[in-house]
Amino acid sequence: MAEVGALSERLLLSTTIPMGDFEAKRLNSIPQEYHDPPLAHIGLIQPHGILFAVSRGELQITHCSGNVDLLGITAREALELQLFALFEPSCIAVLSRVLDGTASCMYSSPPSPVKVISVRNRSAWMCIVHLSIGGQLIVELESKKSDKMMSSWEFCKQVQLASGLMRSAVSVEELSQLIAEQISNLTGYHRTMVYRFDFNGDGEVIAEMVRDPKKYGEFRGMSFPGMDIPPKARHLFFVNKFRIIADVHYEPLKILSKRRRSVSSVDMMDLSAGRELDLSRAQLRAVSPCHLQYLTNMGVKATLVNALVVHDSLWGLIVCHHYETKFWDYKSRAAMESLGQVAACQIAYLNEHLIRKQEENARKLQSSLISLAKPDMP
Repeated sequence: MAEVGALSERLLLSTTIPMGDFEAKRLNSIPQEYHDPPLAHIGLIQPHGILFAVSRGELQITHCSGNVDLLGITAREALELQLFALFEPSCIAVLSRVLDGTASCMYSSPPSPVKVISVRNRSAWMCIVHLSIGGQLIVELESKKSDKMMSSWEFCKQVQLASGLMRSAVSVEELSQLIAEQISNLTGYHRTMVYRFDFNGDGEVIAEMVRDPKKYGEFRGMSFPGMDIPPKARHLFFVNKFRIIADVHYEPLKILSKRRRSVSSVDMMDLSAGRELDLSRAQLRAVSPCHLQYLTNMGVKATLVNALVVHDSLWGLIVCHHYETKFWDYKSRAAMESLGQVAACQIAYLNEHLIRKQEENARKLQSSLISLAKPDMP
């Protein structure tokens, strides 16, 4: 970062953070392609998992990602089946209950994972199900384990400790630094930052933990303009508060479906069908190529982002950068998201406490002024 100018630093940093509702006059100055990026309908996924879309009711597979062969089945075969046909019978009862519950509730956050086993090659997967904004059931499978530095038991204890420390903070500044330190300890990412947005959507790094400041530099105190990122990208953080990129150099996978050219023709694979799906809440949703390029320019190879939503507003983000590839499994991400919710609640409490204190001081000042204004008694 030291080799580029201050403006370039700011632009590189700002593109890592979706944020900001903009004033109309600021929107008018941004090219249209940045207003409406097809992020939710990107039609691509990251390759550390498999994605299916299934119909509600009969659970017919309508879409699948191009790596479905990891289950020992071809895409053409999968698109002829119902979802349950992919997994061992012992998994069906639990998965069925999750599907029934998900189909009746769009916003179960974070979704509950279920372990499933492929009926074809007996590979084990963690299954995550959600109901898309478009009304389809999205089923995601992940198999890779986290690149964690500690055991699961120790990780849970550290999450509890971090939660307690955050609740003890007496100011937003103290809390933000605690967040950066505790998330850094839990995840092992090279850099952990807390961004705070102002009323214009512009942001600032108000806390940071860097494992090797001499090697990676420091971003604390840097600011960046909200208009760098389109409103739709910011909106996605309200729908899906947690995002991970395990490897910025990944090859995106297309989502496949079938189409019929005519009544008499054979079904053909449709390589563009993935854009029909709303992937706003999908864990595996691919990332904008522009965003990946900026991360690459910064030397970042993996990221983890957790939105801090306070009183229905995007207050800020917890952002982790790693200069090597790094993956976190879904259960660990869900624990981290819960920790982010604790942080957001504490931010709300501290802000309200500060407002009450300011109001009390204002009343005292007003009383003092009134007393001074009274005429002296004879």
